Amino acid sequence: MSKKNRRKNTSDAQPKQAKAAGVYINRAQGFFRDNEVQRGINMLLQGVKVAPENITLHLMLGEQLGKHGRAEASIKHYEKALEIDPDNLMGQINLGQAYSKQNRLDEAAPLLQKALEAAPETPGVHMSYGVMQQRQGELPESVEHFRQALALKLEQPAKDDEKLPAPKKQRDDFDKPETEELMWDTLNQLAMGNVHAFACYGTLLGLVRDGGLIPFDKDIDLGLPHTEMERAVRCLENNGWVEDPNPFLTNPRAMMHPVKKVTVDLSGFVMDNDSDSSFTGFWLTSDDVPYEWNRNTYYPPIILDKDITPAGEPIWSLRHPEDWLVAIYGEGWKEPDPNFDTVIRAKNLCRFSLLTQCYAFSRIYNKWQEGQINKALAFVEGSLEHQPDDDLLHRLQERLTPLAE
Repeated sequence: MSKKNRRKNTSDAQPKQAKAAGVYINRAQGFFRDNEVQRGINMLLQGVKVAPENITLHLMLGEQLGKHGRAEASIKHYEKALEIDPDNLMGQINLGQAYSKQNRLDEAAPLLQKALEAAPETPGVHMSYGVMQQRQGELPESVEHFRQALALKLEQPAKDDEKLPAPKKQRDDFDKPETEELMWDTLNQLAMGNVHAFACYGTLLGLVRDGGLIPFDKDIDLGLPHTEMERAVRCLENNGWVEDPNPFLTNPRAMMHPVKKVTVDLSGFVMDNDSDSSFTGFWLTSDDVPYEWNRNTYYPPIILDKDITPAGEPIWSLRHPEDWLVAIYGEGWKEPDPNFDTVIRAKNLCRFSLLTQCYAFSRIYNKWQEGQINKALAFVEGSLEHQPDDDLLHRLQERLTPLAE
């Protein structure tokens, strides 16, 4: 075949591939809307076979695989997207984020720096850069990038908010019997393993207020003396749990049950002898981070009683749990509030620390992007309790209030 004919065949094939890729993409999007995730991913994989150089297919595969726990496969498709077009902004942002989540910060940094230089007025670039800096322990810079992302988003026309996705339906099945049984079994296993673990946070709130787990909760919250943390992790591993490691925090620790698909958060508590109280928090791994940058909360002293599960098995439980609930949620703890977020709005925060601000500003942005306006507004109002003169927060409140249900 002559060179001329080969060039003609190649040029003819490109539009055909693009058209075929569009068919696969549209069909995959339909599957994702119907929550048929694996069918959508399979459709995109078929598309890649037909149009291997289509950057949209690789970006979509990277996004969906990353969302559903297949990090390495996700990274490969983002890398392929940038191999096709090294200057693709979404590819730079998404691959930088994926590297950052895997603690590959040295690889994430140049990608996100390049994206920031190319699109300094794009809110999402500042968000991604801020997340990377948070994980590096560079919290002052992280807060500034999160704030810049929100400021830039405020500059976008208000009519853009009409294009926000409909908020996802909040899960309402966490209180199913098998999850509650798993909680009791886990408390019993820890007690038998000489770990003084007890229900706390949302788990404690549900048990005391509602007599069971909260339907829209997302994990089981257990507290324990920080000195017993390693013993607790080994005990749970021996009973089928697997740690979900967080390379950025030393406390809390997360354990996942591969069969039940339930997560347990283990918060380590330390006694403060000077104030006769206990405290815990989110503690960054970096030794260079000042203590006061972390997120810390104070509680009444830990006084435990021997108790039993509904099946009669021994466990530990807090004496005077109502005092703990008042400490976290305030005097109105008996009134359900689905928009309450203990990370940002806990009544017993030691201070509105830099790490707490990172969580607050990033969650405001993310919930706004997801169309969950009520939650975004709740985070704004919770932040205003600590920073009442913050002009950015007041502007956010003014923008989001009319959108809230």
